Amino acid sequence: MPDPTVPERWRVGRTLGRTLYVMVGDDPSKADRCVGMVDTRELAERIVVAMNATAPASDVQRALDRLDDLLDRLDAVSDGDLDAVDAWANNIQLDIMRLRHRREGARHA
Repeated sequence: MPDPTVPERWRVGRTLGRTLYVMVGDDPSKADRCVGMVDTRELAERIVVAMNATAPASDVQRALDRLDDLLDRLDAVSDGDLDAVDAWANNIQLDIMRLRHRREGARHA
């Protein structure tokens, strides 16, 4: 069963370009799930662009939460709160380490 927190990526078929697929991995493969076929390559490409542009609600909420956090930290900087600035820098370093760890885990999966 697909992970609902990971957005699905769509693609067009490699031969005629009219078949729509949901990708299973990072690269096109025969394991990708066929969704259907449309009349033209142009229509298929437009559908893929639209489907790949949407984000799950959880991603949108996470982005809004990060924006709120950023605005709070910018307020602290403008107020001269150096402890808040140091904490922000440490959080950024932790985020970078988590992303690197997640990327490495995905490569080995």
